[in-house]
Amino acid sequence: MDHFLQPLVTALPSYTKDSMDFIKTIKAIPQVEDARLLVTMNTESLYTNVPFDGDLAADKFFLEKRPECNSSTQCILDLITKVPTSNFFLYGNNFFHQISGVAMGSKMSPSLASLYVGVFELELYCNHQENPFIQYVSSWKRYLDDVFFFHLDKGQTILV
Repeated sequence: MDHFLQPLVTALPSYTKDSMDFIKTIKAIPQVEDARLLVTMNTESLYTNVPFDGDLAADKFFLEKRPECNSSTQCILDLITKVPTSNFFLYGNNFFHQISGVAMGSKMSPSLASLYVGVFELELYCNHQENPFIQYVSSWKRYLDDVFFFHLDKGQTILV
């Protein structure tokens, strides 16, 4: 299933492949006279906090935007549903059924989490009237649960 999700993840505007890609991105930002602050954020326990319904809605949102649809979106969603709802793991001598979030060990969990956060990021960028903070943000990049951006320091307070 990750075969279908990976192209969607890499198409996200905030996509960062790894730390070397992030360094390359930072080096490519031109020097400017404006004062800028490098801001970092982390989503606490992203995988276990991704709600199943929210993730499925995000997957559907991005799957429906595919330029080529050789595979049925509904079929892919049905198969994606099997991963988070069928995750069992061993801890100590006991077996557990994970009932929330995405599985830490699943190959497609990074993609599921990235697409879920990707919908949030699109909503953040599209609502300029409701989010006056966005005008002070540049070079927003994310690697899974780590966000990096520059804040144009014009005397505005960053609230976290």
